[in-house]
Amino acid sequence: MTILVMVFCGCEVVKPDQKRAHEARFVSAKQALGRVRGLPEVQKEAARVKAQSQGESEVVLEVDETRARDGTPGEDYWNVIVYRSHDFGLGRWKTFLVGVKDGEVLVDQETGAPVTLQQWRRMKRK
Repeated sequence: MTILVMVFCGCEVVKPDQKRAHEARFVSAKQALGRVRGLPEVQKEAARVKAQSQGESEVVLEVDETRARDGTPGEDYWNVIVYRSHDFGLGRWKTFLVGVKDGEVLVDQETGAPVTLQQWRRMKRK
């Protein structure tokens, strides 16, 4: 009887091992941070900041735990903010959006909609 009710209401019984496999398909906040930290542009900026400041400043990454992102249709994204540290605090360098479902990396534009990593790289070359 219980099984019939669950099927009727659209619910499904998920075993613990199925739940872990389901969760493994999604990108965690830690994985999103690692994806952004591994970008060549972020590594290059970190090296540049460290060299210019003679080791006094660094690049700091933070994941905004608010996943839902307005203006990004059909997907939840982790907001990964990259800061440059200074004597007087942190200054935002860039915000990356990492797809919770597929790990796609977008770059937040200060004006306009986010762009793909490939589009951003092409825009930087111009």
